[in-house]
Amino acid sequence: MIKTDYKCKHRRIALMAVIITAAFSISACNGKKDNSGSDTGNENVSDSSGVSGNASGGASSNGPEGKDDVEKSIRSMAAEYGVDMPEGIVSLADPNEIYESDNMIQMKNNDLFIAMKTASDWVDSEAGLSSGKKYISVPLELNDYGFGTTKKIPDASHFYIIEAKDGNGTTLNLGAQGLRPKTDIPVSEIKSDPEQYYTSERPYEAPNANVGMNLWLLYEVPAETKEITVACWINDEFSKPFDAAFRLKVKEKQVSQNFENQSREEILKAVQTDERPDLEDFAWYRHDFFDHLNMSGSRDPAYDGYEYEGGWKCWILCDRRPWKKGLEAHLCNLYVENLDPEDPSDFEKGYVDVRIDWYLGFDENGNVTDESGNPDTICKHEEFYFNRMENDDSSYPFTSFSFEYIQNRAVGWGRYVNEDKEEYKLAVVRPDGKDLWLMMGDPQSFTMLPGTEDIPLPKDLLPSSTSSGAMASSSGKDSRSAVASSDNSFGSSDKAGSSKKSDGNINKGSKSSGKATLNDFGWYFEDNFPIDGNVLTELQDLGGNWKGIINVVTPKEEGDQCRMLVGDVEVQYMGYKVTVLMTPRERYEFMVNNPEDMTTLETKQDIGAMVMEGDWNDEAGYIDAETEGGLGVVIYDFVEAGGVRYAMGKVFNSDNEIGEIAMFR
Repeated sequence: MIKTDYKCKHRRIALMAVIITAAFSISACNGKKDNSGSDTGNENVSDSSGVSGNASGGASSNGPEGKDDVEKSIRSMAAEYGVDMPEGIVSLADPNEIYESDNMIQMKNNDLFIAMKTASDWVDSEAGLSSGKKYISVPLELNDYGFGTTKKIPDASHFYIIEAKDGNGTTLNLGAQGLRPKTDIPVSEIKSDPEQYYTSERPYEAPNANVGMNLWLLYEVPAETKEITVACWINDEFSKPFDAAFRLKVKEKQVSQNFENQSREEILKAVQTDERPDLEDFAWYRHDFFDHLNMSGSRDPAYDGYEYEGGWKCWILCDRRPWKKGLEAHLCNLYVENLDPEDPSDFEKGYVDVRIDWYLGFDENGNVTDESGNPDTICKHEEFYFNRMENDDSSYPFTSFSFEYIQNRAVGWGRYVNEDKEEYKLAVVRPDGKDLWLMMGDPQSFTMLPGTEDIPLPKDLLPSSTSSGAMASSSGKDSRSAVASSDNSFGSSDKAGSSKKSDGNINKGSKSSGKATLNDFGWYFEDNFPIDGNVLTELQDLGGNWKGIINVVTPKEEGDQCRMLVGDVEVQYMGYKVTVLMTPRERYEFMVNNPEDMTTLETKQDIGAMVMEGDWNDEAGYIDAETEGGLGVVIYDFVEAGGVRYAMGKVFNSDNEIGEIAMFR
C-alpha cells in the first residue's frame, strides 16, 4: 500500500508539472497583463544586482482569452487526470516576471509554490527602528500541495526587497544590494505570530496541503514607502534570474487605529464608558453609514460575548411619520451585564442581561424631554450567539445588535422592541462617537437628528456643548463672517494675502513673505477655500512649513467671544505619527456681535511653539493631533490650486468643537 501511494504521488507530480507547464505556454503565447487587467507592456526593471525583469503582473492573457479563462481551461484539464489544481496558480514561475500580490506560482526546478500578500505597517514594537524608517511585514504562503519532495525552505535572507516606491511612484534609494529582512528582532518584542516570524532556514512543515506553511518577513524601510518589490532566490543569493518576485502595496495601520494585537481585556478597558451621550456621538448614524464601513482598518470583534459587556452610548429611533404616527428618539446609556456562557470555558454562546438607562427624548418638532428620572428598562436573558445578540424566546422588551471596531471605537447597530412590541432602530457606540463622521471621509455638516434627513437638531439642545459643537453654522464660520463684513475686513486690503479677486480666481495668498500675519488670510475670511482644487491625499505632500490661523469662539456672559491665533506652522511626521508645531505671531480677540472692536493682544516671541501630536489617517486622509492640555485639531481638507496648497479643519477642546484651523503655503 505504501509503495502504491508513493507511485501515485510521483505520477501526480508529473501530471501537475505537465499541466502547469501548459498553462505557462498558453499564457506566454497570449501575452501578459497585471492583475488589474491593464496592459503593462515590457517596461524594463533592474533589481539591485543588475538582473533585468519584465515589470508585468501575474501571467495572464491580453488576447482573446483572459487569465481567468486560461486558468479555467488548465483546471479543467487537470481535473481529467484527477488533479484538483488550487486556484490562483497561473504558470510556472517566469524568471522575467514580477507578480502582483496573492498570485500563487511554482518555484523554478522545485515543487515548492509561493504567494506573497499585501504588506503592512508592523506595529508590535519600535525596537531598533532607525530615524526616518518604519517596519513593514510581508506575509508568505509556501506550499508543496502534498507532493512530499520539499524538505526545507531557504534562509530568510534569500528574500530581498529589490525596489521600493513612495506614494507618488518615485523610486527610493535602498542601497547597492536592496534590503534584507530583519531577522534579529527578539521574539519577546512580537505580540502576534512569533512562531511564524521568518528568520532562518527551517524544515518545511505544513499542517495540510490546503493550508500550506504561513510565515511573515519583517523589513525596515524608508518611512515614505508605499509599494515594494520582493524577490526571492531559493538556492543562491541573486542568482540570475530570481526564482520569484512580487509587487506589493503597503497597507498603513497604526496602534491608535488598531486593536489587532490587544487582548479583549485591554480592549474593554480602552472602550468602556458610562459617560452620558450627546447627539454628536451619533452624527455618523445616517442612511449611507454602511457605505463607509470599508475604512474601519481595525480588529474584528471576537466570537464571544465578553467584548459586548459593559457600558455603551445608545441612540434609539422610531420614525412612524409615513403612517402619521410621529417620530420619537432617545439618547440613553445601555449596559450589557451578567454574561452567562453555556460553556464556562467558551464565551461563544450564552446569555446576558441588557439594562437601558434613559436620558433624553426627542420628537419631530424639536422638543427635548429629560428622561433621566425614568426607571431603567431591563431586558433579561438575551441570547448571545457568536457575534450578535438575539432574542429567541419572544419576551418583551428586548434588544438585539452586533458591532464592529471602527477608528478605535466600537460601533454597533440593531433593534429595540418595547413591551408593546413596537420596534425601534438602535445604534450604539463606545467610548464615544464624536468626530467619527469626520473620520469617515465625508466631513459634511452635522445638522439633522441622527438617522433622519429632515429634522434639524434642536436649538435648545442640552448639554450646551453638543449644540455648540453640532450646529452647522459653526463658531469658526460665524466669527469668520463677522470679520469679513466689518470695517476692519481684510477683504479690502491690497496687501499680500488679500482676498481681492482677479480674473475669477481666488487670491493665491502664498506671495506673502516673512512671518504669518492676519493679512495673509483674506481667502479664509471670504470663504474662498478652493473646493475644486486638486485634493492632496498623501502625507508626504503635507509635511513642512505652512502659515496658519486658529479661529475659535467661546461663550462669555455678554455673548460669544472670538479669539484668533496667527502663526507659522510646521508639520512633521515619522511614519504616520504626526507633530504639528505652531509658533504664535499675532493674537486677536473680539465679541462676535461687535467685530469692529477688535483687540490686538501681546504675543511673546520667545514663548516657543504650541505642540500638537497625533496621527495621520491614510484611508480617510486627515491629521488628528492634540496638545497635552486637550486642545486638538482634525485637519481633513488638503487641496492644491494655482500652485498654492491649502488646508482646513476643525479645532476641539477635549471633545467639544470650538472653531476652525486654516493653513496655506
